[in-house]
Amino acid sequence: MSQRQPVIITGLKMSKGEFTPESGMNKGVPQPYDNLNIYTSKPFDPSNMQAVGSMEQIFKLKGSGNYYRFNKESFPLEAELEFEFDFTKTPPKPILKDIHIIKSTLSKA
Repeated sequence: MSQRQPVIITGLKMSKGEFTPESGMNKGVPQPYDNLNIYTSKPFDPSNMQAVGSMEQIFKLKGSGNYYRFNKESFPLEAELEFEFDFTKTPPKPILKDIHIIKSTLSKA
């Protein structure tokens, strides 16, 4: 089952490297990571009477190479983020699977 969430993407950043935890089960064992960080802006829910404007949120898409799919776009851009849910976790965990561009340029001032 997948779900799409509309967002405004304000930026992208490649994130690839190795992290070595200092505690926990994997203490001292290098853990590789390879993601595309997606910086977004999403309007607050209109039903929230104590908030105006938009909130910022960062999403991670597996594979920093996805950067090259979008680096020629004009930002900010309207898009839908496609999520699938991992029901082996409690509560179910959303996992970002893809980005679908709706409009590549919002406005030019």
